[in-house]
Amino acid sequence: QKLFIRAAELVAQRVYYGLRQRISLPPPSIAKAVDQIDKLTDEVRLLQQQIQQRIEQRLQRFHGWAFNELRDKQAFAKHVQQMLESHGLRVECPECGHAAILRGLRIGNAKHGAFVFDHYLDSGRTFHGGSTSVPLIRVVPKPARRIAANNST
Repeated sequence: QKLFIRAAELVAQRVYYGLRQRISLPPPSIAKAVDQIDKLTDEVRLLQQQIQQRIEQRLQRFHGWAFNELRDKQAFAKHVQQMLESHGLRVECPECGHAAILRGLRIGNAKHGAFVFDHYLDSGRTFHGGSTSVPLIRVVPKPARRIAANNST
């Protein structure tokens, strides 16, 4: 019986302190909510920048690796692309600076394919690059989706 009374006292005490704290809080305001969300947005942006930098550092370790088969180049590029996509990122084309997708393609005189940067310019889709070994990878945020010419309404 004493144990039950003590437990009830503890519960009542916690409820009392909780209510007292709740009552003493200022009423919610949109200004305070927006301020807190802005602070959270800044924190998330910082974390995203750190993730982007870490990914870029790790991918740059592959610079110069020469895979002997086209399918290996394609598998490497696919894995890089999947990982970048999951974080809203792309590789940067070293030729023009646009955000691009790294691909392994059979091109030109490269017997076992090459790495290219696939992206769109105002003139249309283009492939820059052509290195048979893994190029130096720089990581950039994924751009907003393009609006198709026939959907511009």
